[in-house]
Amino acid sequence: MLKLIHPALALPMLLIACNGAYAAKACGEAVSTADMQACAQSALQAADDELNTSYKRLLQRFSGPSAPGEDNAAARRKLIAAQRAWITFRDADCDAQYQAHIGGTLRGLVMLGCKQQHTEQRTKQLNSYFPG
Repeated sequence: MLKLIHPALALPMLLIACNGAYAAKACGEAVSTADMQACAQSALQAADDELNTSYKRLLQRFSGPSAPGEDNAAARRKLIAAQRAWITFRDADCDAQYQAHIGGTLRGLVMLGCKQQHTEQRTKQLNSYFPG
């Protein structure tokens, strides 16, 4: 049986997937599923780049000598383990959403939007380790 995304959800998903100036030019004009997915992939890549920058910055912070009462090496190991677990969670959660829409034409867009949303949230979490 063919499952479609409710029309009321299609536009918000497109807007989530497409942001910034790119969204105003290319994503706002996307009409085909392929165009929407290309836009969503670009937005996910930008979010992933930002996440990687935040993650590397945090790893670097935990690479230096520890202050009294701190254990940077342990914090670094735990951060790496947490990041690996988060990637596993994100992929499983978004795969579940993809499977829930397996018969729909926008299932790929659902998965990309899911990954982008999780990635942006994780970036905020990493940045909150040391605000400022």
